[in-house]
Amino acid sequence: MFFIYKETHRAKFVYIVIKINSPTEFVVDLNNNGKEDKGENLKLVGIEGFDKIFVGENKQYYYKKLNHADTIKNYYLSMDFLDKNLLNKDVEAKIFYGINQKYAQLFLEGEDVAKILLENGFAVVKNSSFGSYQYLDYENIALIKKNTNKDIKEDVIVVNTQKNIYHELNCKYLNKVKEYQITTREELKGDEHPCKYCHIQSKKNKK
Repeated sequence: MFFIYKETHRAKFVYIVIKINSPTEFVVDLNNNGKEDKGENLKLVGIEGFDKIFVGENKQYYYKKLNHADTIKNYYLSMDFLDKNLLNKDVEAKIFYGINQKYAQLFLEGEDVAKILLENGFAVVKNSSFGSYQYLDYENIALIKKNTNKDIKEDVIVVNTQKNIYHELNCKYLNKVKEYQITTREELKGDEHPCKYCHIQSKKNKK
């Protein structure tokens, strides 16, 4: 990926994170007007977080032997972590300009946010990407897997967007899904079909 490099002076430029779009994409109030404006969405360099939407094979997860359940649960845990620790906080920034996206290193009280996410098991290093080399020592796959033992508040449903079939998070067929979107039971549109395996098992377990 081609970058035009621009570095802000960390001691001089401080901004507020006003929105968490995903575990690695944030709206940062670059013009300090208190609202979201075009061009203020910044993506962290060198790492990849866990997202609500999965399209095709994600090689970062595949090579690190993370399954869908690992990544889905960590999406919710990482968003909760960021809501508590980064939202509405002051950050210092180094900004890099890609072709269609602004990238950044963000620093919270002097600590690199990407490093914080990696050390807490909420992201993986994006192999061979711009800036990834500096984070290799902080990736913690063991902690990512350990995080999946934690409870999440959400009633998670995983919709196979190719077949319009929805699964429970513990479905044994979940990892065969090639494209999915995470939602909740209440947010289902009504035209999706339940997986014949995991929903039958779920009903049996409730009896």
